[in-house]
Amino acid sequence: MSATTAETASATPVPSTTAIVALSDGSDFSWRGVHVAHSLARTDGLALRIVEVALLPGDADMIRDSLQRRVDAELDGVDVTIDVLVQDSSIAATVANHVTAIAPGTTVVMSSVGRGRSASVLGSVAEDILRELHGPLMVVGPSVRNLEIGAATGQRILVTLDGSTESASAIAVAASWGIEHQMVPWLITVVEGDRDHPDGAADTYLARTAGDARRLTHHDVEFEVLHGQHPAQAIADYADADDVGMIVATTHGRGGLSRLALGSTAMSLVHTSPVPVIVVRPPHLR
Repeated sequence: MSATTAETASATPVPSTTAIVALSDGSDFSWRGVHVAHSLARTDGLALRIVEVALLPGDADMIRDSLQRRVDAELDGVDVTIDVLVQDSSIAATVANHVTAIAPGTTVVMSSVGRGRSASVLGSVAEDILRELHGPLMVVGPSVRNLEIGAATGQRILVTLDGSTESASAIAVAASWGIEHQMVPWLITVVEGDRDHPDGAADTYLARTAGDARRLTHHDVEFEVLHGQHPAQAIADYADADDVGMIVATTHGRGGLSRLALGSTAMSLVHTSPVPVIVVRPPHLR
């Protein structure tokens, strides 16, 4: 990892240690994200804040009562706060301003799909929310099977890299999550061809980057080169293993090294991944 890469990685906000924020729009789909956030909060001993945006001020009390009933019925073991916000300029700005007021860098968890009672159609605003936030966004896609995450130790947290400085922003976030949850960061990239024709440049890049990350974090960091014509599917297939807990990817970056053009792949990965994806926006694009 070059000096520039190291500086970029270290400048990336890492998960807050005060609370986990989950976004709801009242739909069952959105509550898949709430349950993932609940499992993380319970495992880490953190508070959980459930945030929903109301289209009209008069809807706020109804939404709050509905959320409270569902919290009482489905969530236990954590301190839950319900925040019902009235939409201001946009859903994304309303959410981001509220989250920033809670604590800059707070981890936000949301489903990639959902169409509930409010204006918040989560699947259509995920990227808008990420653009407004200063911290990582964990997105729970429709293919995620296990909503109870964070409890197992020794799992891998995959870090998608493409050789660019932007993609290296994911390393600090993955290292922080790995240390906090006893997960091993596993650097991956996708190249064309098959395993019978290994890509020496990709292997060298990942080995060097993993070595630099080990020295910076003083924790184990591993790597593997994947092969396939469709990067998002190759990563999702690789993540379909019992010991993979989550994936970290940046929204921008296109290194000349691999097929993993992250600018177009990160959100596609969300829809195919069997595990939640932590999406990171590089610092200079915020």
